[in-house]
Amino acid sequence: MKNIKDTSIVVSKEELTELFLAKRIEETHYGWVFDNKRVDILALHPKDIKYIEHLHKSDAYKIVYKD
Repeated sequence: MKNIKDTSIVVSKEELTELFLAKRIEETHYGWVFDNKRVDILALHPKDIKYIEHLHKSDAYKIVYKD
């Protein structure tokens, strides 16, 4: 995991999966919660995607704190 100015974290697909399995990220009626803070999860793509079906095929994700 890499911190980016304490407002976001970049994680690999495997790290994101581990965070969900460890229940450090959970879905609530308020949205995603990571360590008791609301977050957005954005897929990072190395290049522009051409087809909508490739939208979910990312090797890295950015967790952005909302609070």
